[in-house]
Amino acid sequence: MIVLYAMMLVLAWIIFIQHGKSDTFTVLILLTAIYGGMFFLHFKASNEVKNGTEVGKTLSQGLGCLLLLGFPIGTVVGVFILINTRKKKWQTSTLYASNPHESV
Repeated sequence: MIVLYAMMLVLAWIIFIQHGKSDTFTVLILLTAIYGGMFFLHFKASNEVKNGTEVGKTLSQGLGCLLLLGFPIGTVVGVFILINTRKKKWQTSTLYASNPHESV
């Protein structure tokens, strides 16, 4: 996912620099902030999902909903994330559960 965000950011930079508008620098900073934020959220979600926490599940579902807007590839990835974070498929970690019998 890191490579995908980096490629999209570089492509956006190239397009805006070639366009030559006066507010190009502001747009580049804004795009970098947006892609950097999305990268951070994906990184945080992946670490939390690896640990099986509810925060990871919630964050993944939120990112899945955001990705639904990115037709066509983002929609497919978003649906995949939402399907795999359903209650049926989610596995909580016994290490982070407040009650060890809760994760069964």
